[in-house]
Amino acid sequence: MPSAQVALEEAKLRFAVHLRTIDDKHPLTNRTTLPLVIRGRAAGNRRIPRSKVQRVAQLLPATPRNVLASPHFSDGSRQDPTQGQGKDIAAQNFTIWWESLGQETITVFSDGSEQQINGTRVVTYGYAIYQGQAAVATGQGSLNALSHVFDAEAIGACRGLKHALQLSLPSQREIVLCIDSTSVIWGIRGTAPTSSQWAFLQIHGAMEAYNVKTRWAPGHMKIVGNELADQLADNEAKDPHQPYGMAASPQDPVYEQ
Repeated sequence: MPSAQVALEEAKLRFAVHLRTIDDKHPLTNRTTLPLVIRGRAAGNRRIPRSKVQRVAQLLPATPRNVLASPHFSDGSRQDPTQGQGKDIAAQNFTIWWESLGQETITVFSDGSEQQINGTRVVTYGYAIYQGQAAVATGQGSLNALSHVFDAEAIGACRGLKHALQLSLPSQREIVLCIDSTSVIWGIRGTAPTSSQWAFLQIHGAMEAYNVKTRWAPGHMKIVGNELADQLADNEAKDPHQPYGMAASPQDPVYEQ
């Protein structure tokens, strides 16, 4: 049993997470905002927190607020992405399946990385796009340091999918997101989680307009696309670019805790 003080601190942090992630129209949202000082030497700065709600909200960094979205249930949303297979067997089956694909199938491999480089925390992603077994495009990028590898996996899949759709490849009939994170697959097939919700919702939107599916690709099992995506994420970590768009904001409000 935790002490009373520890239990109270946990309750305070839970409330802080709630305040940082509620949607813009929630009545508490405006109450967490610190007003600007309009006169005096401190003009242009935010006022110090005065209310309990403001003080609790300041315990965590600001993150992209969630939006109210309908529950999402696509094919396989209630099925274990691993199908009960271990990584060795799953990797063998994946390779057999992937090597049998024709030019009409596009596969998007994505991977995330969370590292300490020269004392600096970097969170990055990489993705590789294939038509059949031929690589046709790659990409990589960075996230705000107050994010996790889960966010990198999700955002990498989102941006890899967007890139694939922009290619307008001929005879494109099916796009399969090949991801090594089962948690990300659950979020794509089902309702979007709180962290990086925007990326999941963008994928959900694409799934409504295109034939987009997901498949578990076990990591570090010498799967060609996985290895390339992993290498791209590592390359980005060594020479990171400036995060852009929604990825420039912290994705996980409880990172510092």
